[in-house]
Amino acid sequence: MALGRLQAKMGNLEESIRYLQEAAKQSPLSPEVHYQLALSLQRAGRKAEAAKEFAEVDRLNRERRSAAWHGHGQSETLRANA
Repeated sequence: MALGRLQAKMGNLEESIRYLQEAAKQSPLSPEVHYQLALSLQRAGRKAEAAKEFAEVDRLNRERRSAAWHGHGQSETLRANA
């Protein structure tokens, strides 16, 4: 992901996108990777692809919040039953 962000900062958006797409394949559950990819796609004028990546960021963040909430509730139940 670092190379993708660096390429984006240098204005090499297509290279940035290539690196970040590979990072997304390697870490498909990382909202940060998808967010960086969405930003590069948006800057490159690839709005539809960027929108899909932003939607993926939202989905992953919702899943994380849900998992954290459910995990918290389970630990509270375990402590209460101890």
